[in-house]
Amino acid sequence: MKRYIVAFLVVFLFVLSCDTGTNKPSDQVTENPGETPESPVNPENPIDPVVDPILEPIDPETPVDPLPEEVENDARLVAFGSKSVKWLRRPVASRGIVFNIAEGDPISAYCTKPGWAYIFYDDQAVIGYEPFPDRIDVMHRAVEITVVSHNLEKPNEEWGYINVPPVSPPPPITSNDPVLGKWQYALCLDTGEVVAGPYTAEYDFEWQMWKEGVVRLTWELYNRDHDPDAHIVWGTEE
Repeated sequence: MKRYIVAFLVVFLFVLSCDTGTNKPSDQVTENPGETPESPVNPENPIDPVVDPILEPIDPETPVDPLPEEVENDARLVAFGSKSVKWLRRPVASRGIVFNIAEGDPISAYCTKPGWAYIFYDDQAVIGYEPFPDRIDVMHRAVEITVVSHNLEKPNEEWGYINVPPVSPPPPITSNDPVLGKWQYALCLDTGEVVAGPYTAEYDFEWQMWKEGVVRLTWELYNRDHDPDAHIVWGTEE
């Protein structure tokens, strides 16, 4: 009986010691735990890098509108409360030759729109500012003060500017004007058509107020809202 028990134990131990050559998935060991194998790259569908749009060079003869992101990031494009702005030249990353004085820059030859103001910045940017018709003088003065103040504070980074005067309107044709009486005035077109009036002052002080500026204001407001423009026709003093 003992011989059978001993033989059984020998066979059992022999079976346990045998290597079947297979491992369970849980027994597999990776060489670099924690690393994830890279996904293969499909050469037929690469991921394009995000790049800024290429901006075409500006022909100063045909200035361009700034892009929305440029307006958002460059305070110079919203200065002076202008009606609109145009790039004649965008900022240049490479300094190279810098024209600090507007008249020394070739682009100054294109800064000719009546009433506009142009500023030449130290990074070579040139911006044109269109004023509202009734604020030309105000904007021109603001541009002048801004540039002069900047140049006093930063003489090594000078700016330049060009203020283009507005076009003077042609003189009115008065040969068709109506004849008015004492203390009267009217607004008339060059054809002689009366578009406002005639009005008559009741007192001499009222007539004097009209002559000193009240009627001129009425005339300016009319021409602001109407086309063609009218002119003032005055009556007699006595």
